[in-house]
Amino acid sequence: LLQEIIIMAENITVSSDSEDDTSTEENIKIKEQRNLVVSSVVSMAEDSLARRLTDVRNEVEKSQDMLDKSARLVEEMMRELDRLQQAVTIHDDQPSDDLDSESEESVQQISSSSDQEQPVPPPSTNGPYQQLSSPAVGNNGLLNSSYEEQLPAVPNSSHEEEQLPPAAPDLPQPALHSSDHKLSPVSNSQFVWPCSKIPNQQKLQVGEAVHATTSPSLPSPWQPATLSSVHPVKCEVLFSFLPQPVFLPLSQIACSFPSGTVLSVGSRCLAFYKGGDEEGFYPVVVGEMPKNENGGRYLVFYDDGYASYHQPEDLRQVCKSTGEFLQELEPAHKQFIERYLTEYPWRKMVKLAVGDKITTELHGIWILGEVTEVDASLVEITFKDQGASEWIYRGSARLQPLFKLLQMKTVFKSPPEGHLVQKTLPDADYLPYQVHDCSPSCVSQFPYMPNLHKTSSPLTIPLHLGWRREVATHKDSEVVGNWTVFYITPCGRRLRNMKEVHTMLTTYNSNLTVDLFVFDCWVNVLNEFKATQDLLEMADISHGAERMAIPACNQYSSSPPPFMEYSTAPHPQPGVQTISDTDSGFLVGCDCTDDCQDKDKCSCRQLTIQATSCDWEGRVNTHAGYSFRRLPDVVLTGIYECNQTCACSTTCLNRVVQLSIRARLQVFKTEAKGWGIRTLVDLPQGAFVCTYVGRVFASEQEAGFEDAYFADMDMIEVVERRKEGYESDVSDEEEEDELFMEGELGPDHVPTNNNNGEKEREKFQGTRQLFGPGQEIFIMDAMTKGNIGRYFNHSCSPNTFVQNVFVSRHDLRFPTMAFFTMKFVPAGTELSWDYSYKVGALPGKQIDCHCGEENCRKRLL
Repeated sequence: LLQEIIIMAENITVSSDSEDDTSTEENIKIKEQRNLVVSSVVSMAEDSLARRLTDVRNEVEKSQDMLDKSARLVEEMMRELDRLQQAVTIHDDQPSDDLDSESEESVQQISSSSDQEQPVPPPSTNGPYQQLSSPAVGNNGLLNSSYEEQLPAVPNSSHEEEQLPPAAPDLPQPALHSSDHKLSPVSNSQFVWPCSKIPNQQKLQVGEAVHATTSPSLPSPWQPATLSSVHPVKCEVLFSFLPQPVFLPLSQIACSFPSGTVLSVGSRCLAFYKGGDEEGFYPVVVGEMPKNENGGRYLVFYDDGYASYHQPEDLRQVCKSTGEFLQELEPAHKQFIERYLTEYPWRKMVKLAVGDKITTELHGIWILGEVTEVDASLVEITFKDQGASEWIYRGSARLQPLFKLLQMKTVFKSPPEGHLVQKTLPDADYLPYQVHDCSPSCVSQFPYMPNLHKTSSPLTIPLHLGWRREVATHKDSEVVGNWTVFYITPCGRRLRNMKEVHTMLTTYNSNLTVDLFVFDCWVNVLNEFKATQDLLEMADISHGAERMAIPACNQYSSSPPPFMEYSTAPHPQPGVQTISDTDSGFLVGCDCTDDCQDKDKCSCRQLTIQATSCDWEGRVNTHAGYSFRRLPDVVLTGIYECNQTCACSTTCLNRVVQLSIRARLQVFKTEAKGWGIRTLVDLPQGAFVCTYVGRVFASEQEAGFEDAYFADMDMIEVVERRKEGYESDVSDEEEEDELFMEGELGPDHVPTNNNNGEKEREKFQGTRQLFGPGQEIFIMDAMTKGNIGRYFNHSCSPNTFVQNVFVSRHDLRFPTMAFFTMKFVPAGTELSWDYSYKVGALPGKQIDCHCGEENCRKRLL
């Protein structure tokens, strides 16, 4: 176009010069027009070229950035491959029919083509841990567990920022093994059951003593018998209690195996058991071969789920065995055996030590037990209150940490209304650790300014400030799969538990708080839930009232949640204001300078602890209250947080509910339950979610009758109802219309009948009577004014519980109602609590339950 316009201008000039009758003045005008056209065209061309050059420059810069990232990635991969080559040695000189093995850092593998398994050499001592994942990545591995499910200390390294060797192959996350590695656990479709058979040198002979059974499906001992005749598939067996011999398949006959024979993992055999009145050879499955770590014994799993170690002479080999016997087992044990053999040798086991406390399933109930002895893969757990103890396999789902991990796998497979995405972290160059004395200068280049992280998930905030989160496993083949979380400070020091994190934050004089860290390996701090569709796109239902925005999502229509005046604090109505004490002079305050870490010295935490003696047992629970800003269990008598009269700082370990909401929550429209709440990120057990806020009335008459969002503030009655001789301060007529919402507060106490004229128990005088005559339970109404707490739905199997907390007032009638997670809650899961309504409490009113849980009670009222 530019060339064409220039030619036209030149033609104008030529034509104007050829005309003799054209005046000089016209020629001048034509030249001016030509110059104007040319200059305009040149200007346009320059502008176009400038824009084009800018775009090209930007493309070049982007390409250069991509090349730089690719180069860094290639360097990391090359370093990783170098480490793998150093850590893994594959021996190719063994026959193909034998089991592959690795020297030094060897692993065990079930081979589908071999009948025997080679013992594992002693573990390498070149370093205790293998790095498994990048910072902040969670996984499905195993962990140590104590009462608060915190990891124990691991061996100190002489180099605080020691590089961890690469991960073992084919662990759940992430895949770091090289492509030429020959060992990998087999899948369900590939697994071939190790078929046991009698060696050639030991033929079954007539008259040989064996053990056999006529009912293989029963978990009963096999009986002694004698072989009457021997055939390739069946044998004729004579029992002492039968008059005639019977023909039995080889899978129902077991005999002694010669010394030196090694039974492979998965072999079917019998083990001698003696306990109480029971004695005999019971059917089992081999779980471990004899080796140094287990004292040369076999680990076996009985058909009823019991696990035990046995010497080789206590076993009898089943003459012929395949995986068909699994069909005779209970579904739960069958699933365990299949999972064990599929994952072997990468077994998931809980790392425990003597003195650890762990929640364990006993007779269908989760009970806190204490580890009294550890024997290789088994652990003895004592239940003091029940007066019982039991040996349990450390990979059993009866241990709560493993149970949670197995549950988590199911939850993550198909989030119902969206998908999980991984948040990205800023690229950072981490410096290697150098020996030094830590001080505030170590983190001076990473100041924490809360206002800049309003939209960040709390658990990712340290990762934006120079911290790293790593997940590691032990290289020892016996404990492989015991995944451990480490936090690495900006100056390179490795931290192993919450106590060390708090100590380091204090040393740094940092305003970061301990609840921004989590050592549960199943929590993936980078996970975030994204809805597949949102027709509403409401950014914040609190309209800026909450520090963390609370979006609303509707996948069915563009209708928003019902209007509600959002408030972050309860609003006492006139009836409450006249009788409730708000004078700060009546508050108890502390003068702690250690973030109230010492329970014995903090007067506020002592209020929480000493108040537990008011429960029906009359015992003082010294563990009551927060543990590093998380609440492991409900405290019925209430928690007393530090308040405005205390000298402690905002990083105090006893300040939780008084802070603004930190969890990333979303209000969403459910299919059958109206509006609900779900978490957008992973929440660890004991995490604070939010409070329940509304108008507070002194009586039902003041509140009115629209009770859709009523919550009784009945902490006094809940505690005293558990005591002997308690009679309610509320009249019978009032009780008929009263609806308690107790959360996780336990069943009512039911007094016994004295039919024989025994002396009636003395009536217990209620605490509410001490506040004056005519006192009623305060009522919180979130109908027209409230916060996100009003959207909690009911569930018969809830994942949160209600905790009464006292902050700015110590009036027992007016606690703050707060919600905490009672277990790990994955991103995208709806948050719910148990309303604990009493079916039939309101005659003529019925509400059906739509929670969809397996233990659903079907009705709320």
